[in-house]
Amino acid sequence: MRDLALILTLAVLVPLSIPFPLVGLFAWEWLSLMNPHRLTWGFAQQQPFVMVVALVTMVGWVLSKERGNLKMSAFLVLIGIFSAWISITTLFAPVPDMAVPLWDRNIKTMMMIVMVLAIVTSRVRIHGLVWVIVISLAYYGIKGGAFVLLTGGNYIVFGPADSMIQDNNSLALALIITLPLLNYLRQHTANRWLRYALIGALFLTFAGAIGSYSRGAIIALGAILGFLWLKSPAKIVTGPALLCAILVGVMAMPAKYMDRLNTLNNVMEDESFRGRLDAWDVAWETAKDHPLGAGFDGPRQPEIWNSYLPERPARASHSIYFMVLGEHGFIGLGIYLLVCAASWRNLQRVRKLTAEHGEAKWAHDLAFALQLSMVGFLVGGAALPMAYYDGFFTLLAMSAALLRLVEAAAPAQERRPAGFRRSVPAAAGA
Repeated sequence: MRDLALILTLAVLVPLSIPFPLVGLFAWEWLSLMNPHRLTWGFAQQQPFVMVVALVTMVGWVLSKERGNLKMSAFLVLIGIFSAWISITTLFAPVPDMAVPLWDRNIKTMMMIVMVLAIVTSRVRIHGLVWVIVISLAYYGIKGGAFVLLTGGNYIVFGPADSMIQDNNSLALALIITLPLLNYLRQHTANRWLRYALIGALFLTFAGAIGSYSRGAIIALGAILGFLWLKSPAKIVTGPALLCAILVGVMAMPAKYMDRLNTLNNVMEDESFRGRLDAWDVAWETAKDHPLGAGFDGPRQPEIWNSYLPERPARASHSIYFMVLGEHGFIGLGIYLLVCAASWRNLQRVRKLTAEHGEAKWAHDLAFALQLSMVGFLVGGAALPMAYYDGFFTLLAMSAALLRLVEAAAPAQERRPAGFRRSVPAAAGA
């Protein structure tokens, strides 16, 4: 039944993606983030729906009048450079059989990011994209949070099988970057009952992240709340309240959860952490010896790993930073960090332009929510292999789309010099 429901849904969305590329983009994001095909039990589970929707959406965009909306920006240039670099490192990868399939997946993510920049050109569309992201990921937060409450937190919450968020730690990070967006929607939703539903979703998604038993999730949550406290005008009140929120969530869990967290006190004795150190060491040495890196998933292949630590079992680079470093070298990591820095700068610019304009409060709040999500991902991702997570790259693309829209509406004297100005059609409303 689920297979049929998904097929019928896509039978409607795919044809609409030709005249309305926005529909295709939203369907693309939904399939990429929620992985609804992984929730089916039959023939739909292994079908290339994401590829089909992606191709149709790009064809629809090329045929539409919107193809002229893609404007040059620092973020777009950096995404192009990063895409070119990972293609070069794949071309020269020592183990191409592993690198090429992963390149194929990740280059599609970069294409999706370009479509976000080309199609999301108005406030309505940005809000629509936020809703798609929240619905796609909060589904697992609500489901996982309810599971935690019903079982007393005695079982670990996992994501959908055969997806980037299958692992409990990866799911936790995806849920954590969703929390600020949930709160943003709560702030800017007029319907009272929908606001109550969003508050409930916030609570359950928080519980789902805690119920993942991910130690990195607690650190990422702490980073988000710490940044929120730093930016709060009422630090004396906000600090204890935020601290209590985490403590109540943690203390409500069973004793074995606390035992899991207590391993943070002796990380050097934890085999999982020692395995991470091994992987980071191999990534560092690989980058030093191979300027192009070892290609996607290259560092843990026997041809590379055994050159450095033959006596230790091969492990994936459980860190977004060491993952990019080992796979694409110091240059690749540098470009990756520049993409993140450009996104942060975009959001800072948005907040500056909208700080004193009440009608643009939505953009100011959204920029802050995206910054909170970035903080959570960049801290939590330091111990997870999620460097190319499409949800994170979508948030980065939204920073550029948001700045473009805000700059177009800002008073002329507050805009950047003409050489750096980016604009959107003034009448774009949907």
